[in-house]
Amino acid sequence: MKRIQRHFSLSKNEARGLLGLWFVLMILSALGIYFRRPPNVSIIKGEMPIEVSSIDAVQENNEIYEDSTYLFDPNNVSWDELTQVGLRDRVASSWIAWRNSGKVFQSKEDIAAVYGISSQELEMVLPHILWDSDAEGRAVSIDENQETKMQLSNADDILRDDKVSRKVNLNHADQLSLEALPGIGHVLSERIIRYRQLLGGFYIIDQLLEVYGLKESHYVQAADHLYVSSEEINRIDLNIVSFRELLRHPYASYHLTKALFNFRTEGISIDSMQSSLEDSLQLPFLKLKPYLYDHGNEEVPVPISSRAR
Repeated sequence: MKRIQRHFSLSKNEARGLLGLWFVLMILSALGIYFRRPPNVSIIKGEMPIEVSSIDAVQENNEIYEDSTYLFDPNNVSWDELTQVGLRDRVASSWIAWRNSGKVFQSKEDIAAVYGISSQELEMVLPHILWDSDAEGRAVSIDENQETKMQLSNADDILRDDKVSRKVNLNHADQLSLEALPGIGHVLSERIIRYRQLLGGFYIIDQLLEVYGLKESHYVQAADHLYVSSEEINRIDLNIVSFRELLRHPYASYHLTKALFNFRTEGISIDSMQSSLEDSLQLPFLKLKPYLYDHGNEEVPVPISSRAR
């Protein structure tokens, strides 16, 4: 205490007061820790009580039945079954203790009398209780519900198989039809339709690989369920299209568009343009060519993939 007194330049009474305050704070801190600790709960599981330090720790390990058809007799149900339905361990123990005292569950009010059961737990557990008076009726209802669920499930499977078994026209398919294909989900179906609009339609199925985010694995799964018709694409009249309109096409770069417009001014036909183009523009032109026509060259040969029909 003398060291504290010298260090802080305190009088003897002030040093004692400081130590007393520190002692009180330590006691309050210890009390706070004591009252915040989880209580020990004795869980009656079968014949052997199990000591656990936290109700939450026990409930995390409980399996909750999600099956709405699961039923049990409240006067014969086990502790395990009660916790699996979703009751807290402490409430399940109170249920068993209430029954072991000689009482019989006969109504909703009896269930509500279980010590510690909350209104939420009560509403959760009541649909699973099978009373003696309606056991036969409920059993028949459950069988009918299960049969109905099975029929609906089979119908969904048949519908899904039917959608996949029919080939889809890639140039007319809506978003739902594309989503039903294996390997194509909601995002990819939106991108396919957007890219189809920019192109003016697909002339071969392989163009799907150009869709952003569509991997080869997606293509392999979906390609066998698709077909295209090259006659359905929107073709561009090179004699009347504007420079800006042609430049919007995904295959038309600025240099290629400029070269094509120069050829148009010189009166060169589409079929003759390829031999006049520089090497760097040859491949882009071949990709764009199926979408082009002029009045002197109405029919343009279109290479068709082996996957198309």
